[in-house]
Amino acid sequence: MKGINNKTKPDNAAVFPFCPEQVTITAGARTDELFFNWLTAPPFTDTRVRYRPTDIDSWTYAEGHNALHRHGDNPPLRSHKAKLCGLCPSATYVYEIGSAQNGGACWADPSIFIALPADSAPVSLACFCDLQPKLSPYTQALPATMRYMLANQQKPDLLLFTGDFIRHGSCNQDWADFFSAMEPYSRSYPAIFMPGNHEQKMDDPFYTQFAARFFMHNGFPDTFDGVSIEHITGWFEAGDACIVVIATVLSPDHLTDAFIKAQLDWAERIFTRSKKKWRILASHAGPYLIHKDGSRYRPLLNEGCDRLGVDLYLDGHDHMYMRGTVRHNTKAAPGQGTTYITGGVMGWDIFDRYEQANDPYVDAHNDARRLMFKRILISTERLSVAVYQNHSKIQDDFLKIDFTNWALVDELHIPHSLSE
Repeated sequence: MKGINNKTKPDNAAVFPFCPEQVTITAGARTDELFFNWLTAPPFTDTRVRYRPTDIDSWTYAEGHNALHRHGDNPPLRSHKAKLCGLCPSATYVYEIGSAQNGGACWADPSIFIALPADSAPVSLACFCDLQPKLSPYTQALPATMRYMLANQQKPDLLLFTGDFIRHGSCNQDWADFFSAMEPYSRSYPAIFMPGNHEQKMDDPFYTQFAARFFMHNGFPDTFDGVSIEHITGWFEAGDACIVVIATVLSPDHLTDAFIKAQLDWAERIFTRSKKKWRILASHAGPYLIHKDGSRYRPLLNEGCDRLGVDLYLDGHDHMYMRGTVRHNTKAAPGQGTTYITGGVMGWDIFDRYEQANDPYVDAHNDARRLMFKRILISTERLSVAVYQNHSKIQDDFLKIDFTNWALVDELHIPHSLSE
């Protein structure tokens, strides 16, 4: 998002050009609200957005808050966050991000977003895992996949990212590379962004770089042993589903059994208060990992999902695809237990170790070295999951991947809500 409206340009805009960057739109606790996050140069200490339906001329204005963000040797940035309320279901809006300086107002070039559907309407999600590119061309894997999806499938209402967008969370250049490829979509599609272990990499253990760029609303409210995870957890509503994001990749010193139990108790309160039919729990690392052992927390997460009536658990981290439905430590049919889905990957790294692929709880797994994404349809009747895999094997030569050639490799329908 570049440029300014010259009619309202502040006098010193040439000194400090107003160029909001790394714009993201995040779902909220209600389907009629969205949260906007962006970065600017430090002098822009005013935070505002104006927005309107495309068929209406008058603007609605929203003001937000901002904070100066510094991390290590990276240049300082200012992080802005604003909440847009009262959105009409599925309406198309034009919006402009603005600021003020020396008595003048400036507005960035307009962009478009589509509000989330109504509570009772079906909602289509597109889910992506583990984007971090080991080779720089793989920053283009996600936008290339999005172009295919928008041309050949139902347009998603909401994007869901289960973490590991980049290689090193402390590096501003890694974030800039990610957004150079993703920003045409991140500033137009509501999304849920959750961090992974790579957002901690290179000395950012508490996700300050992530928090500057994404708005996780309604996070876990309590500190535990002095640690706050409010900025990396949250809950959201989409259609007839409530989605709760918990943290499972903090350092072992902080990620204790008691900390996980406290998050599950918090999730139970959220699900009960939400009254939505479908309950979805999400984290970066889950209990049924194949390449990376998730069994340490499996008993806690299994018991929690059973107690909470979680219909679907989504995670990544493993860089491959796995699905299984479990209740009371016994394999179950979809709708009769929590369905756990891991991966697959949307980046370069694919692992070759699948010793646990014959785990008795696994209904489906895929160990091919190919990019994958998931589509989830939330309706009042059922939850449906479709998994797509690219035909080309991941390789050093990115240009040999055919992003027009995808195949449906797994699908699932959950007909019953456990909580009902």
